[in-house]
Amino acid sequence: MPSVKDNQNDVKAVVKTDLLIPFLKYLIFAVAAGCIVYLSLMSNDLVNHVDGIWHPSHFIAGDWEISLGRGLQRYADRARFGLVTSSWNSVLYIVLVGFADCMLIERFRLKDTFFSYLFVFITVANPVVCESLTYSYMSLNFALAYFFSVLAFFFMSGRGKTKNEIIKDLVPAIIAFAVSMAFYQAYISVFAVLSVFWIIAFIDEESDIKPIGTEIVKVLITFVLGGALYMLITKLLLFRAGVEMASYRGADDISLIGIIANLPAGIIQAVKETATYIYINKLQTAGLEFSMIVVICLSIACAIVVVMEFIDCFKRKKAAAFLFIIMIILLPIAASVICLIAVGSGISGLMAMGILISIPMFYTIAGKKNWTKIMLNACLILFAWYLVSAIETDQIALKEGITATKTIANNAYKEACSEYTEEEYDSIAFVGRTAENPLFYISPVYDMANGYAQFGRWSTGSRNNRVTWIGVMNMLCGSEIDFCDEEAYRNIVEGDEIKNMPVYPQKGYIKLIDDVLVIKISDCY
Repeated sequence: MPSVKDNQNDVKAVVKTDLLIPFLKYLIFAVAAGCIVYLSLMSNDLVNHVDGIWHPSHFIAGDWEISLGRGLQRYADRARFGLVTSSWNSVLYIVLVGFADCMLIERFRLKDTFFSYLFVFITVANPVVCESLTYSYMSLNFALAYFFSVLAFFFMSGRGKTKNEIIKDLVPAIIAFAVSMAFYQAYISVFAVLSVFWIIAFIDEESDIKPIGTEIVKVLITFVLGGALYMLITKLLLFRAGVEMASYRGADDISLIGIIANLPAGIIQAVKETATYIYINKLQTAGLEFSMIVVICLSIACAIVVVMEFIDCFKRKKAAAFLFIIMIILLPIAASVICLIAVGSGISGLMAMGILISIPMFYTIAGKKNWTKIMLNACLILFAWYLVSAIETDQIALKEGITATKTIANNAYKEACSEYTEEEYDSIAFVGRTAENPLFYISPVYDMANGYAQFGRWSTGSRNNRVTWIGVMNMLCGSEIDFCDEEAYRNIVEGDEIKNMPVYPQKGYIKLIDDVLVIKISDCY
């Protein structure tokens, strides 16, 4: 158990060279591990089919991102000149995660332990990061959200004792919390999970309830005032851009009154989403064999740690044991705390960092007994291997799907160009997902991968289908094609003529419909 009382390093001390140098090894380890694990993704420019392929080389967030409450993304994009490169943005992502990990290692006094390297590896190599990297045009924004969420916790957990010292801790914590939300709101769950374990650390060390209460108040102040500052920033950016909050995921309906009124439903939803992610979705690692065995081993190890810590607290003081149990009960809510804000919203892979980081953090309450630490380290090694296997599965699926999609699209387009001249049509429309085409090659690994990694199974909505096909032809095939507009595309896919057309490579898969050269790839559209 990290000693809270001995943690006397204030926030300013962390920037000193003599303190930074010992932590550089963790940053170097994070970058090295990340580059090795994501080598295929970075070297092959693997992106997802959701909308990762929509912005192949250049992107700067606009009014849509501001309307989602993510207004600072525009400025981060400008800072990197809007360049979209899978390798460079991925490395920057890993660097930011590495810096955040260094702060956590320092704050929980984990330096020079085997677990510290294991923790860095798990936070870098996991399905949440892998999915984030497939959105190469905005992956850096996800990393910044994570970094500032950890930074908010780091400042909040400063060891200030006097009123002025506590204020000096809270002011930057509140700002960092608001900044994190302005990049991507879901990463407040990281702050919430870290805060729960920090309070547990105080429960373990303090016999007096006052310092524990002080830390709880500091967490609540950061959360409430940070959220208020975020709303102020968002309102100003919305006003400046002349746009309103979007209805996407109920963003326009979020209000303080609504959050309070829907709190019971939000708590139930948060617990449900956390349990679903761990035990149903197996931590978003799809169909890997023995996945449930890994989850059960982790659950048993964490349960043993909790029981041992509870017994230790109960021996010292019953009130401490009671508060400890409350914190453990709050943990699944903290891991999906975004559900308390956006009631009814589920946890997607991109939003699950709070859930994932909560698992290795159990090491911080493993107590002073070596056998519990050894047991947990062993289970976390198994967990890390499991996560790497899931990541590799996703990268294989991405590569297979992209290769098959590119081959089918190129061949179909070449045949269409040989059959029709540019004078015979005004524009082109590809219809249907490639994954349902009979020539689409997939290995057993493809079906084991997560949904975002199953490239070729994109949305069948007419707008998304059209935009994805534009990305396929531009990014994968390198062809500048005059696609039909959205209205014409919708009329084609909703019309009767397309229904009777065969699919590529059968004869008749190419047809002129209202001066649009239609190329039918599959019946799934």
